Amino acid sequence: MGQAILKRPISVVSCIHSGDLRVVPIIAIDFSMGNLTFDDNMNLHSTNPQRQNDYRDIIKMIASSYANVTNLPIFGFGAKTSKYSSKPTAMFPMTRSIRNPFTPNDDETLMQTYTDCLSNIEGSLPVNLNPLLSFFK
Repeated sequence: MGQAILKRPISVVSCIHSGDLRVVPIIAIDFSMGNLTFDDNMNLHSTNPQRQNDYRDIIKMIASSYANVTNLPIFGFGAKTSKYSSKPTAMFPMTRSIRNPFTPNDDETLMQTYTDCLSNIEGSLPVNLNPLLSFFK
């Protein structure tokens, strides 16, 4: 009988740690009218830096978790991206540039891009996640 060699399986975590595997998150943000609150008829998305905004906080948290990634692909869904639109867009880059959907991964640029996006879109209904999920399948 020949010599048996036992090889330890390589884990995903060890591949990431060694630099052999690079994980880049794809972030999708719900800009739909589903973000209206019942309390004050306010939107959960706010450009006011003094007001709590969970979306702004989670973008910063994800960005800091992937600090080694220079540019983040961030997409939105559930909003009209043009004043001439009659229907919400199922998926659009937060940069509003289909040629470059990547946002530089630094807090100031991320927050400015998020704020610019908010001022150029209109939340809408219905929310349809199928096109977004099919695209990244």
